[in-house]
Amino acid sequence: VVSSAALAMSKLSLDSTIQRTVRDDIQTSTFARSETTLQLSWVVGAGVGIVLPTRPGIGFSIATAVVGASIAVAMGFRPQRRRRRTGDTAVAEGA
Repeated sequence: VVSSAALAMSKLSLDSTIQRTVRDDIQTSTFARSETTLQLSWVVGAGVGIVLPTRPGIGFSIATAVVGASIAVAMGFRPQRRRRRTGDTAVAEGA
């Protein structure tokens, strides 16, 4: 129930963000890309579930290692701000 609610809320949040921040002339293609990515992630997740060993100890150990590595990569990814010079002052992009 919790994961279903979280999935629904994240999907609504993504749709809301796209509607609010993306230009009107490219919203349709942006929605199509986000839906395609979502569907492909479901396919990949199902494939991983099929490929995992059926012995619970081994399967859960592998799944835990993959989830841990994914979280480590996600937490380690921090976009760097680039600084550009405008006249005599430095302005941070993306701020």
